[in-house]
Amino acid sequence: MKRYLALLPLVPLLLAGCRDTRRRPSEQWTYQAKPVTVGTTLLDEHAEPADVVTALLGLLKRVHEIRREGLGDPARAAEFESLRAQIRSLAAGQTIHSLALSDPYHMMPKNVSVERAIELVSDQWPSIVAYYIEGIDPDSITQEIPEPSAARVSVRACNPRDRQIINEIERSLADQRDIRGEPLRPGTAAYHDELKRLAIARGVAPPVEARIDFGMKREGNMWRVVAIRVGDDEPSATTQIAVRRAPAAKPTTTPSLP
Repeated sequence: MKRYLALLPLVPLLLAGCRDTRRRPSEQWTYQAKPVTVGTTLLDEHAEPADVVTALLGLLKRVHEIRREGLGDPARAAEFESLRAQIRSLAAGQTIHSLALSDPYHMMPKNVSVERAIELVSDQWPSIVAYYIEGIDPDSITQEIPEPSAARVSVRACNPRDRQIINEIERSLADQRDIRGEPLRPGTAAYHDELKRLAIARGVAPPVEARIDFGMKREGNMWRVVAIRVGDDEPSATTQIAVRRAPAAKPTTTPSLP
């Protein structure tokens, strides 16, 4: 079996996205691969890869909301830093650090520490998913585990504004006809071309659905995230397992930050 890292090339993705210049430098911290608490959910050795991704998506969505509201308020700024710490705690630090040290693209500082590598990578994750974060389909989450220490989790998403525009165009096409006077039928080339033309005129480029992939490694006896990639929503070349949302993690109310 091919190694999972070959299925999801990670090094070029480590610093994908826009750097957020609004954030403050992190206080000193030490990477510890230990169980993580997000909200009231404890993520430990019993958590599935999809459970970790679900928790991470919740954190990324809240970061998106705070960025939109602004960091001028001290309470929001403090929450933002807390969220950054929780996101870091879900990163596969040793794998990220190893990839950073062997980075052929020279995107990482030379001899970067594990903590700094995690920061540089995980701080980009909110920007990578920002366009789709409000249109995540939680029922679409799937996971595949091709080997005991590697996994991929995928989830479908669509920007809500893009979806609304496409829906409006599709309704308008219901009464339109092609050059032969025949009704435009979904699935035909004429329908697709007209939908695309009208969508582009409104600033949307079909297809508007996307798939977000999370490369995962098992570190510290639990699943953690190495990289995130956004691509077209098309079937995976490998078999995926739909995830039923029975909670695999134990509830707790004690926060756990790195």
